[in-house]
Amino acid sequence: MIGITEISKEVSKKTRVGEAEAKKIISSFLEAIKQGLIRGEDISFKGYLTLKRSRKLPKMSKFCDKHTKSMDDFKRANKNKGLAAFTSSPSFRKLSLETKNCSSCKTQKQKIIKSTKLLTRVNCKVNDLK
Repeated sequence: MIGITEISKEVSKKTRVGEAEAKKIISSFLEAIKQGLIRGEDISFKGYLTLKRSRKLPKMSKFCDKHTKSMDDFKRANKNKGLAAFTSSPSFRKLSLETKNCSSCKTQKQKIIKSTKLLTRVNCKVNDLK
């Protein structure tokens, strides 16, 4: 595991910044990352890695009661027909447009967003360096 001192030595070799300055810059950089993760922001180092804080979503429908029932009915009617039943169906398109324009569905989605809990786990995804 590489510590801040090893990283600051590497940075000072590659740039014209002193080792003490590099250590101060890296410390403030890591503190900014920590504060961003505490606030629940996703942090992406373009081309290198992405840090995301885990979330626990509540178990509730993202639609209002009326549209939840109609979606369930449509799914039940087209149970074994696959994805083609959803993509080519005009009734499903109409239903999805209704849910996008429904104000109670929008408030339900906002309620889900507000009740989402942030967990202490941070996921790190390393990008391929090609």
